Amino acid sequence: MKSFKDIDGNNVSFENINELVLDLQTDIVTDDVTAYLVCVEDRTYEVSKKTYQAIESKK
Repeated sequence: MKSFKDIDGNNVSFENINELVLDLQTDIVTDDVTAYLVCVEDRTYEVSKKTYQAIESKK
């Protein structure tokens, strides 16, 4: 089993990296990224940019 930390420091466990879905929340006016999101089993967690990029690089 593996895990990552959400923005609040909570551990989120998962079995397989392929079950993680990455998404970005962006500002409607500037298109700047306002949140890095990871979805696991129909639940969405906000994560740091570093965590998002680490997951993205392993997929």
